[in-house]
Amino acid sequence: MNLESVLVVHSIATLLAWRQNSRLDSVHKSFLRKVDPGYTFPGFALSSPVLLYYGPSVGDMLLQALKYAVIGFVVLYFGDWAVLGLRMARHSGLGSVTVSQYLATPLKGKKQEYDYLGSADQPCVKSIFPHNDDQPCWWLERHKNQWQ
Repeated sequence: MNLESVLVVHSIATLLAWRQNSRLDSVHKSFLRKVDPGYTFPGFALSSPVLLYYGPSVGDMLLQALKYAVIGFVVLYFGDWAVLGLRMARHSGLGSVTVSQYLATPLKGKKQEYDYLGSADQPCVKSIFPHNDDQPCWWLERHKNQWQ
């Protein structure tokens, strides 16, 4: 445990004085924990602390990072949807990519035969994510072979 990230408060008056001069307002209440009077750290003993402040735990930081990642993903998806809506209104939101289509036919002995069906133009949307049951054009450009 990093001793610089630990705050030991011996009285409520010390806590209030420290709160006026520090960032305790931004400290979440779950980080303040009651400590037994006989609790000792490696190297020194505490006489009678009231509260002990730890920095955020790894689990708390991961949970907060996950929360912001989900919020960011939702904002990105709906922003992409809004931009696609503007492009569709200007008739520039759709495109098409020529893809090669193949059919996998099962044979005896756990073998398969692959038949080329030809190439076809497949509609796509000019966006980051798939919308309206169409794949994004950037995805189809990288996956031109389709298997059925």
